[in-house]
Amino acid sequence: MVRIGIVVSEFNKEITGRMLEAAKKCAKKNGAQVVDVVAVPGAYDAPLAAKQMLVRNDVDAIVAIGCVLKGETKHDEVIMNSVASALTLLSLQFNKPVALGISGPGINEKQANTHPRLGGARARHPLPECMPTSRVPPASRAGNRVSPRTNEGKVPDAGLRPRCDRGLRWA
Repeated sequence: MVRIGIVVSEFNKEITGRMLEAAKKCAKKNGAQVVDVVAVPGAYDAPLAAKQMLVRNDVDAIVAIGCVLKGETKHDEVIMNSVASALTLLSLQFNKPVALGISGPGINEKQANTHPRLGGARARHPLPECMPTSRVPPASRAGNRVSPRTNEGKVPDAGLRPRCDRGLRWA
């Protein structure tokens, strides 16, 4: 069973709350165990909380949930670029999947509240994506142990991701 830690932003809580509930349901549906949920003030704070969870032995993967809305400046783009980069680096540093379930940039509050994939369904997609990789031994996840001639050690179907909204079918 995959043990998942969830980091959820409290900013835009009415949206992220729905995303969190959807992620928990998806984890249960797919046989994953949510071992911890950590709330952070905003999406920008997610990487620090994710790092603190990644050092734990009882967490196999992280899902970061949040919603960064567009304002009058490019602030949403700056936040999303920083957060996505930091979470990617953490995944590489700890050899554990860190899924990005943060909506944005470029969406406004109306879109976030009315779009069927944002206020709930968006959070379901990164969750199953991290599940297959978290079952791969750390040496194989590192990616640099694959022989270029024989593809030895390569994870089969590594580019396919299960979609939670359709069960465990491969997308």
